[in-house]
Amino acid sequence: MSRKHVTKLYLSFDGKIHLCIDGWTSLNVISFLGITAHRVVDGKLERIILDFIKCLSKGHEGKYLAQQLAKCLQDYGIDGKILGITADNASSNTAMCEELEQLITGANSLQTKINCAAHVWNLVVKAIILPFAHTKKTETSITFFDDDDKALTSILDDGDLELNAHATDNTVEDSETEYELDPDREAFDLKMIEDITAEIEAEDSLMHQEKQVAECAVTKLIELAKCTFHSLTIHEDLATCCVKAKLTSADAITCALWLRPALKRLFAMPKHDKAGANELRRFKLSAEEWVILTQLHPILKAFLHSTERVSKANTPLLHEVIPLIDVLTGRLEKVIDDPSLHKAVRHAAARSLHILNKYYLKTDESIMYRCAMILHPSYKLNYFRSHQWPATWIDTSIEILREQWEAHYKPIDTPVPSPMRSSSMVQSSASLSTINLSDDNDLFAEIDSFGMDTTDDPISAYLKSSTEPVADPLRYWTSKLNHSPLACMVLDFLSAPASSVEVERAFSHGGLTV
Repeated sequence: MSRKHVTKLYLSFDGKIHLCIDGWTSLNVISFLGITAHRVVDGKLERIILDFIKCLSKGHEGKYLAQQLAKCLQDYGIDGKILGITADNASSNTAMCEELEQLITGANSLQTKINCAAHVWNLVVKAIILPFAHTKKTETSITFFDDDDKALTSILDDGDLELNAHATDNTVEDSETEYELDPDREAFDLKMIEDITAEIEAEDSLMHQEKQVAECAVTKLIELAKCTFHSLTIHEDLATCCVKAKLTSADAITCALWLRPALKRLFAMPKHDKAGANELRRFKLSAEEWVILTQLHPILKAFLHSTERVSKANTPLLHEVIPLIDVLTGRLEKVIDDPSLHKAVRHAAARSLHILNKYYLKTDESIMYRCAMILHPSYKLNYFRSHQWPATWIDTSIEILREQWEAHYKPIDTPVPSPMRSSSMVQSSASLSTINLSDDNDLFAEIDSFGMDTTDDPISAYLKSSTEPVADPLRYWTSKLNHSPLACMVLDFLSAPASSVEVERAFSHGGLTV
């Protein structure tokens, strides 16, 4: 699809367009800014890749990113059509949106910035795992706990672990990914987790033994996965153990708990149970370490499912972000308050809740979340009221919604001029007081407007009406385009992406590149 064709499509489009942006760095350290555009067409979401911009040395500065983004939008002629901008939570993206307001007329990108939900969930999972996952120290590594520990040292000591002689030719190769995650964003995430870990430790520190069992459990699992991946012998032996333990699902390699019977057999094999620097048995988990993994598993699973949910392609999901955070918050609070769980697991949940709350507060900085929820016929104000949100917050949300309607969507009234009438006509009309023939234009108004919302305030009328169980809000509101004055506004807000995974998909797979 050519740039000219895309420009023509978007210029003839009456609704708003949303953007997803993400920065990636290639393996040869070249930075790119990926930009995808999203809109509603015939009740369905449509995504088009606008550009992959090669960034210079200033590629991570907000002002530079804003200049590149503004130029891209102006080249397409859509700089006046943008509503939501979905990006990860790096400070450079906030600075970019702030600068964009100065470069594009009418842009309110800080008010309509959407924090990528998938990145938030990923950050939460990192907060659970990384403080327990030890790696060999490097100059840039971040240390969450003191790791002067012989147990951890022995796990991380590669020694002379022998790989199969044919491993180089037969081992499953690493994914040939052309791009890697933005190193600045990764450093930002790690620093945040380090600070939160230190804060929680200061309030209620873990005993050395409590730290060690969690650290060993996670570290052993990671190192064992590495060895299994790179050694054809171990890979084949584990596959054999899976068959003997009657584990045949393709999901086995992703679920350590499910693999536990096979791992038990693997460690019992004489060639893997021998002593020495190349022993595999140093990765064998103790009963207490398995308890840690068992208790961490449902927490991680909840965030995995949430990530999958907000990463669905061509699906309106912004209205689900706040309810998802509420569900995840409730799950974490139960873990924190459960004294039967290992203290290290409760600490992991506390770290996760700290990050989740941080980004929950950020949803108030954007008008997009609350507008999308209220304009969904299944939610309206009922969700916030049933969850006992403050009345002042709800009132503010209604004001924001009304402001958007008044400023961007309310039809401009065009009064119909009254026909000139002579004095004799006026006199005749006065004498026929029982008959109203003053305006034939309204004679069939009741017929023409039947079934349409003719109230002076569509927002109030909509909010007073009952909620409806609607599975596909885009199709629902598309069917009302000729009947409800709110339909265009609703479609604009409900079509905003909840995450920027579409850009990641574009980097990984290519596609409709312009």
